[in-house]
Amino acid sequence: MGMMSWTDAFPATDLGVKKVLAPRTPKQIQEYARAWSLWRAYASLNLWNIE
Repeated sequence: MGMMSWTDAFPATDLGVKKVLAPRTPKQIQEYARAWSLWRAYASLNLWNIE
């Protein structure tokens, strides 16, 4: 629940995130996630639910 207080937290090196956004590198994932700025924590939750 701690992530909900920091809505822009984004674990670009997280295994689940990397798996869903493959074949992008962590650097490419960071660039891709810029569009979700301020809401990347929620985007992470959605990415984890795709798995």
